[in-house]
Amino acid sequence: MVSLQAGIVEEVICRGIISKYIYNDLNKVEEKRRIWISAISSGLAFGMLHFINLFRQGLLPTINQVITAAAIGMLFGVIYLVYKNLFGTIFIHFLNYYSNRYNY
Repeated sequence: MVSLQAGIVEEVICRGIISKYIYNDLNKVEEKRRIWISAISSGLAFGMLHFINLFRQGLLPTINQVITAAAIGMLFGVIYLVYKNLFGTIFIHFLNYYSNRYNY
C-alpha cells in the first residue's frame, strides 16, 4: 500500500503538476527542448523530495537516494511528456519501489 501511495502522490506532484506546468509555460520553445527542460526540472524536484529520508537514515544513503531518484525522475518525466500518460509512470514507480524495498 505504501508503494502505491508513494507512486501516486509523487507522480501526481512531480509529473502531473510540476512537469506539466513547466512544459505548458514553455509554449514558445521547441517541443524537444520543452520536454527536456520539464523532465530535468521535475526530476530534480523529485530527487529533492527524497531528502526527507534523512529522518530515518544517514546522510550518505540519503544523498545516494536523492541522486538516484533525480535520475529516475528525469526518465519518468520524459516518459510522461512523450506518452501523456500519468498512469504509466505511477505503475513504473510502484514496480520500482516494490522491487527495491526488498533489497535494503
